[in-house]
Amino acid sequence: MSDTYQLKKIILIDSFWAGKTVLLDLDGHTNLSGTNGAGKTTFLRLMQLFWGERPSNIVGSTGSKKGFLEYYLPRNSSYLIYEYQRPNQQTCHVMIQSDGRSAKYKFIDAPYKEDIYIDENNIPRDSSAIDRHYRGEAETSKLLAVDDYCSIIQCHHVNSAKKWIRPL
Repeated sequence: MSDTYQLKKIILIDSFWAGKTVLLDLDGHTNLSGTNGAGKTTFLRLMQLFWGERPSNIVGSTGSKKGFLEYYLPRNSSYLIYEYQRPNQQTCHVMIQSDGRSAKYKFIDAPYKEDIYIDENNIPRDSSAIDRHYRGEAETSKLLAVDDYCSIIQCHHVNSAKKWIRPL
């Protein structure tokens, strides 16, 4: 049994490829290939986001280049999901979405399930429908700002004003 956290999958739904789902399985060997400027390095940098890097440090908007939110979370139906395993072998995931101004994070104490995020017509569900489904079977956090997410994922000391973070 592993005594560490392990990032298992990165899933992008309705992201830079509108209407498509991209799944990067991190269990074993992975090969990303493509032409120069296709986004391979940027995609790999998404692992840093899971560990608490700020989205603007992954892809910053400059001139005609899109920023992180415009590129990875351009629509209300866009999701970035990290499935991870806790030291006790429990599988959970973090769902990231945008409100148009910033990334919002939600911890879900259950594995990622594609049919919860994407309906039978291959259309992404809205976040309230996803939340309703998972709340029936697992604990879910409220939507968190990047600073609160970083405090949780990096196990920072939490001051008394944010005691609600400790259980997460």
